[in-house]
Amino acid sequence: MDPLRKEHTAKALREVVSLVNAPRRSASGDAAPALRLLMRAERPADIVSGKDPDAHALHAARAEVKTALDAARSVAPLFAGPVALIRCDSPCQIHPLVAQSWTHRLRKQVVIGANAGFRDGFVHFAARSASVPDLIEFLGNRAPDLGPDDQFAQGHRRATGGQVRVETWNRFASQLGFGTEALVHEAEA
Repeated sequence: MDPLRKEHTAKALREVVSLVNAPRRSASGDAAPALRLLMRAERPADIVSGKDPDAHALHAARAEVKTALDAARSVAPLFAGPVALIRCDSPCQIHPLVAQSWTHRLRKQVVIGANAGFRDGFVHFAARSASVPDLIEFLGNRAPDLGPDDQFAQGHRRATGGQVRVETWNRFASQLGFGTEALVHEAEA
């Protein structure tokens, strides 16, 4: 990294990281344009310019994710005890970004971004917190009965989450103390 930082500005490198990560968060999840561009780009400007068809795809994916994220950030959190829940229904992988964006304002809560639109039949969620040091333990102490397709409290202590079937999500949300506004109906997922 040091040679890159000497040759290119931090702003240019942040821009490249943002663009390269965008396709995997988009509805298509297709990271192939990012990989192809990384394999042939000689400098950050080759990626940032948007002149190449793959660079154009990265810019389009970032715009798609930004639109979805802006919509999700406008949703008011729901509260139950120590948990703040922000629900979204997006085909984009924005739930970790939603959770992270609220942790600075809700410093005492465990913030869960939950996305019922990412994959049919599942709710994908991400938990973040500025005050709880071990989110895996926090979620583990509140885990619902899990089915064979459920993945719960995965990641690391400060950034965890999972993907659970809708029925598992509804049990989990209810156990946390949320009402019907936090539940997902099969038609939504």
